[in-house]
Amino acid sequence: MVSDGVYHVVELIAIKKNFTLRVDRGLARSIVNDGSKDYLKLTTPMYLGGIPSEPGEKAFTSWQLRNLTSFKGCMKEVWINHKQVDFNNAAVQHKVTPGCTLMDADKDMDEQDDEMDEMIEEPIAPADPCELNQCKHDSKCVATRDGEYMCKCRPGFRGKFCEQGEEEFPTCRKEQVREYYSENTCRSRKPLKMAKCVGGCGTSCCHARKSKRRKVRLICSDGTRYTKDIDIVRKCSCTKKCY
Repeated sequence: MVSDGVYHVVELIAIKKNFTLRVDRGLARSIVNDGSKDYLKLTTPMYLGGIPSEPGEKAFTSWQLRNLTSFKGCMKEVWINHKQVDFNNAAVQHKVTPGCTLMDADKDMDEQDDEMDEMIEEPIAPADPCELNQCKHDSKCVATRDGEYMCKCRPGFRGKFCEQGEEEFPTCRKEQVREYYSENTCRSRKPLKMAKCVGGCGTSCCHARKSKRRKVRLICSDGTRYTKDIDIVRKCSCTKKCY
């Protein structure tokens, strides 16, 4: 509540679910609406400064208003979507009188008008949608062109806010590869069809659950040859035994 005998500029900018409030060109404060609607759509008259008892009590019961008190003071100008509101065209006026008896008549109103015009005409910087982001697990918030944001998840996490980890959605899987089998200075005669376990399991490890034995003929750099049994991965899964 401010009552210092001078006019103040209050700016409220709504961009989809982002609401930014600033007073007298000061520090802007933003909040993100968690509701399902992206825009404010009015189907009934908009009340400014107060509200009649019947709709007021209904809004108060629905937790849409914190109290039923009305504004007591002076409103010099009101702008909505860059258009000045004409109070004379209001559908209903209740306990409203022209002028402002609360202001000191000796003040230079013309000088104050110029200051108010400068404050209103100066564009406010767009609100940063990442200021109150809900990204989890050290994910990165990235602002989008439509004034919203998206969360860039770290490896092992997913979901709109990167709230889902690999414990709930493990990415452990078998990946087919075709490569030479090597041992010291020896290797297989040709690339073999094998598989390896890739992906994550949160705090667990992704390892082979099933495998089969296969004989492989190895050729060494000194010309010697020998046969060895190797394990070929058949199935991968998460396990707490990490080795």
